[in-house]
Amino acid sequence: MTGENKMSNKKQKRDHRLDNIRAIAIILIVLGHSIIIYSSSWNLYQTSVSVPLLDVLKDIINVMQLPIFFALSGYFFTYTLKKKNIATIIRDKIKRLLIPFLAFGLLWLFPVRMLLDYPGYENVGLVNIIINKILFGSDNGHLWYLPTLFLIFIVYAFLMFFERKCIGEQAAYYCNFFAGICLYFLQMNFTIPSYAGFFCRHFIWFSLGLIICNCNAHLVSLKGYVKFAFIITDVFCIAFYIFSRNNLALFISSILSVVIIFSLRLNFKNRLIDLISDNSYGLYLFHSPLIYITYTYFAESSPVFVVFMNFFLFGGLSLLFACLLRKSRFAFLMGEFS
Repeated sequence: MTGENKMSNKKQKRDHRLDNIRAIAIILIVLGHSIIIYSSSWNLYQTSVSVPLLDVLKDIINVMQLPIFFALSGYFFTYTLKKKNIATIIRDKIKRLLIPFLAFGLLWLFPVRMLLDYPGYENVGLVNIIINKILFGSDNGHLWYLPTLFLIFIVYAFLMFFERKCIGEQAAYYCNFFAGICLYFLQMNFTIPSYAGFFCRHFIWFSLGLIICNCNAHLVSLKGYVKFAFIITDVFCIAFYIFSRNNLALFISSILSVVIIFSLRLNFKNRLIDLISDNSYGLYLFHSPLIYITYTYFAESSPVFVVFMNFFLFGGLSLLFACLLRKSRFAFLMGEFS
């Protein structure tokens, strides 16, 4: 979502495999948001309509959607680390992540929720909503991702600055991945608030992305039977997690899902997929608040209607908004600067 794959070398051939992975990831995000009202683990909006199939589907999506996105960011950050110093990275990430966070938090998410009498804002003062819920992340919907990713970028850059000198670049990647494992299970066993908790939970996937980038050729060339074994194991772990809610099963299945998606030979070109991939960031920013319209007025409607509204109608509108904003003079609100 962060657009790190826009390499400065224009002669470099576009890697459609990564475009396709990013498109798959954003489609999973949009689909997950579109069916979340039928998830038994989500109670912000209520419905008497029960759809067990969509409940299970949401659990499956949860296993892989965010790990894939964070891994993609880590993958592309490998190139950034080789080209830019820490000061430049901080400046770029403020533009790319924090400006959209503030813009879409205050000018999109907040007004949409207020117009719809969002239940999380009931009996809460305006200042409390803006500062605590939106800016400090106690309830800012999908936007928690942006400050979290910003923190991960900056912390990883500082770690690499020192680790390269002490243990070397390759060893640093694996050292950070091991640290990510520790942080992941720390967050699983202790209540860590707000962005610190998100950081602990997702640092591992970002770190995995850098390792995958450095092992990319070996990963893609894996034998078919090895990939098949990974898929079977992943299916088993996902099923075990859904029925047991076992954290270790979730951890293993998420790692396998990321490795599998990056190992697939997806290097084909499709205009629609390229469009979705190029506008994935804007699609992510625009889409989530729109589903509150459906969940406010049509929560008891047919699931077919609800999913159509959320996924196709609001997904299509979000894609349109993203395309228009990127071409306007306000593209900087989405983190794009000329």
